[in-house]
Amino acid sequence: MSKKTARSGKSSCERKSASSGVGRLPKENWRETRTASQCLSHLCLSEYLSDISFTFKDNHKIKLPAHKFLLSMRSEVFEAMFYGSLAEKGETVLIEDIKPEVMKTMLRFVYTDNPEINGENALPCLYAAKKYNLPGLINQCSNYLEKNYIDIDNVCLVHEQAVIYEMKPLQKKCFAYILDNAPSVFSSPGFLELSKATLLDILKDDELAGDEIEIFQAAIRWAKDKSKHNNKSKDGQTLRNQLGEALFQIRFPIIPIEEFAQNVTSSAILTKDELLMIYQYNATKDSTSLGKFCARERSGALITIALGQYIQKKGKMSGCYMNIQECNKSVSANQAGSAQCSPKKKSARIKSVTGTFVGYVKAISIEGTKRTDYEIVGKKITFENPIDVTGSINIQFLLENENAYRQSNYVSNYLYKQENIKGQLITINNIPDGLENITFVCK
Repeated sequence: MSKKTARSGKSSCERKSASSGVGRLPKENWRETRTASQCLSHLCLSEYLSDISFTFKDNHKIKLPAHKFLLSMRSEVFEAMFYGSLAEKGETVLIEDIKPEVMKTMLRFVYTDNPEINGENALPCLYAAKKYNLPGLINQCSNYLEKNYIDIDNVCLVHEQAVIYEMKPLQKKCFAYILDNAPSVFSSPGFLELSKATLLDILKDDELAGDEIEIFQAAIRWAKDKSKHNNKSKDGQTLRNQLGEALFQIRFPIIPIEEFAQNVTSSAILTKDELLMIYQYNATKDSTSLGKFCARERSGALITIALGQYIQKKGKMSGCYMNIQECNKSVSANQAGSAQCSPKKKSARIKSVTGTFVGYVKAISIEGTKRTDYEIVGKKITFENPIDVTGSINIQFLLENENAYRQSNYVSNYLYKQENIKGQLITINNIPDGLENITFVCK
């Protein structure tokens, strides 16, 4: 389940004894050379001066000591628990919904601000932080999840947790990731964990990537899984009931008629009247009513162009430079480098670039377009606002240390590669050495 796991090793506040897993502090002059933060760190998980212990439903042998005053200082929930009108009686508190290791991590945060979040404990710690109202720990868990834990397999789970805990930035980032990587996310086990409300929002979105028939098949897969868990049949009417309003967000009219007949009609999820309405719409070339259905093309289809095969060194230059032009269809390949461009109302947009040079990029200069924020993860640069390819766009990747990556000072022997992006002819000039892929969002 874990992605990038934080540095392992025991915290200084976790000196274990063989019997209880809890350390005792030496009483002789232990405060003498320590700062306030160091003293708190040494009190963490120590029986010294402790006046409360946490026990656990699933493991009665484990007992974690703590200090009511320190806990109450950090959390109003603990303050109410220990000093409120309904304060806990006795010297132990039974914890039924948090595991001991997660509780230890939370206590490390309370005492030291350094909980050591990793891929194994980020989500459980988020739950604990919310339960005991620890905003600092919530932020640390959220930041870890945003930077290290969003991938194809777990993005849906993280999104649903972000919804539950009302973590808007994390929710927004997960949702954008799902839209951009929909074909892969839809085939992952985590996709089945999405709520109906989230599925509806995804199917509504015009930026959703993928072919519509694949979107339909993913929705059917989700509905079948929900029917199975509810011990219901998987006939068309049941699946329709599971999807509810989400059914009408599938763009059935834009599915090629052959695929519609083979996959949608045979599923029995649409009524006879609905099938007839969609067939008539296609037969009359979009001139009849569609009722609640939508025929609007989505703008989120992703097309990735592989460029690694074109890399051959020629000509030294400063940084990594690339030019992309929108050109007339009549331009021949050997003329592409000097082609006349004809701007159009609709264009492809550059969503991301991938290459071995990315790790050395310190800044990106984009001529002729508004500033756009970007994120670098591994070998991939993803633009928060995809770059419109209208006319001619110059992109320069400034390197942190060009001498450490000398190959990036060259351009390709092939000064162009021409591609048809959903009817728009794109010419990629000056392909930098180390550039592997460019991914376009079709607009």
